[in-house]
Formats: sequence, C-alpha cells, structure tokens
Amino acid sequence: MRVAMVTTHPIQYQVPWLRLLSNTPGIELHVYFSMLPDAAEQGREFGVSFDWDIPLLEGYAWSVLENRSRHPSLTTFGGCDTPGIGRELRKGNYDAVIVNGWGFKTCLQALLACRIAGIPCIVRGEANGLRPRAWWKRWLHACLLSQYAACLAIGTNNRRYLLDAGVPASRIFATPYCVENERFAIAADAARSQIGREALQFRFGLDPERATFLFSGKFVDKKRPGDIIEAIRGLDSNERERIQLLLVGAGHWKPNCVNRQRTCPCISPDSSINRRSRRPMPRLIAWSCRQTMARLGAWWSTRPWPAVCQPSSAIRSVAQWT
Repeated sequence: MRVAMVTTHPIQYQVPWLRLLSNTPGIELHVYFSMLPDAAEQGREFGVSFDWDIPLLEGYAWSVLENRSRHPSLTTFGGCDTPGIGRELRKGNYDAVIVNGWGFKTCLQALLACRIAGIPCIVRGEANGLRPRAWWKRWLHACLLSQYAACLAIGTNNRRYLLDAGVPASRIFATPYCVENERFAIAADAARSQIGREALQFRFGLDPERATFLFSGKFVDKKRPGDIIEAIRGLDSNERERIQLLLVGAGHWKPNCVNRQRTCPCISPDSSINRRSRRPMPRLIAWSCRQTMARLGAWWSTRPWPAVCQPSSAIRSVAQWT
C-alpha cells in the first residue's frame, strides 16, 4: 500500500511514528512537508532561535513542497500554501493520504486534492471539547470532518470530540503518540550508572535527599508552568522541605518563574538546558523522581511518556476554560 503523509514541517514527536510506519511491512510511506523552518521560525514560541539536535529526516522518505506563501510561517493559516500538492499526490498514485490536522492552508489543499482525485483522505487532529467553541465553529468542524474517509484519534477526549462532531465510530481509529522508549531507557540508565544519580542532581545544586519534580516544556501561557509553582507554594513548610522542582524549557514565562524562585526556595530554574534540546532529556528524567505536566484546555502531552519507561512517575494536570 502506498501512503502519503502531508504535514507542515518535521515535528520531533511525530518522527518516531513516521519511522514506524515506514518500516511496517506492506506500507510504502512518503512524507510531504510544506517547509523546512529555519532556526528563527523553529524557535518562535521558544523565544530563541535553534535547530533540533536530533535527526528528524532520517528513517523515512520525504520531500518538501513549494510553499507559495508570501510570508512562510508555522504560526498562521496562510503560512503554508502549497497548491502543488494535488499534482504530487496524483503522480504518486497513492492508495491513501494522511493529513496532519486542518489548521493550515496546506491541510485543506491536500483534502481538496484527495476529493478530486478520489483518494481516501485520513485526518489526524488534536482537537478536543475541553475548549469551548461557538456553535458555528462546531458546525464548521462537523462539516469538515465529514469530508474525510477516516479520522485518527490520539486519545479519549479527541475520540469523544470526533464522535460529538458526527463522525461514525467505525471511521475512528486509535493512533496514540509514539515515544522512543528504548532510546530514553538506555540513555537514562547510562546516565545513572556512569555518572550516578547524586552527581546528576548536584549538577543543578539539587538536594539528593529531596524528591525532585521535573517540569519540561515551553514556558508559554498554555503550558501553565506557574501552576506547579503555585501548587508547591500552597504546601506547608514541612512538606516543602521534602521536595524540590527543576524547571527546564524556554519561553516568555521563564523570567517570571525565576522571579518566583526568590519566594519559593525549593524551585531550581535551569538556565543551561532548553526543551529544544532532546539529547539531555533522558538525563533529566534520570535525575527526577517525578515528572509533572500542566496544560490549559488540553488533555494530552508527549512530555510525560518518556518518564513512564523509567522508575520515576508522571503527573499531569489539566486546567479547563471557564
């Protein structure tokens, strides 16, 4: 079976899935990107330019479409405009096409091309019902979702959203995120055995006698890095003396978190490792006893899953709109 995947750009937490699909017997996969962002575009939400330090384009076939947008971007609907996708899909003689969401012009161009060519189009979206939407937006989403041959649900709330939009259960297929468990486990074990857990904790001035909680993510509003800080502030002094928090990431919220450290001594904001760097993540997990994640109006994150294959625990919380 020849399968095409259409997405905006190489996304670090989707690469394991693409490699898995590409190595699945009976599937010949080709991935089409709208653009390969430069360091400035890649780091827009992080507040710092960067390139990922792990290979994102290995293990599967790919090509980059011609992006005709006047202002190529990963943060605006028109930032990915690839009218040539129809020609590529017809030329590839694909049996099915997977489209990553509908938030960019490229995604809708791919859907239209599939409908014209008679190719089954499968959508993988991350929408959920936790965020309130106007009735007309829900109606538009329902109309749009009816155009796909199938939908890939990445979790329970995503599946519920699809069902509420009128997608038959028979056209919804569970497709959870892939995490490179083996890579994380091997690297974390090596860090513990070669360096030692106490030495790793000393790297950030952490107390080895305290339980360490790790927050890793973008320091932006929707990730709510301040929630874990406020949670620790709400503990009594005896409880605070038994724990400490390591914050890892980048974004406009980071100075605020650093300021809060002065009134919450168990917090240790890290300034030398950013979330944009994936290689240190196994070591960070090896340092920590617990990994935390908070997010506004969302119910999923790839961040806790590497911790699941470690002796540490993963704790998540969801803040909903009111």
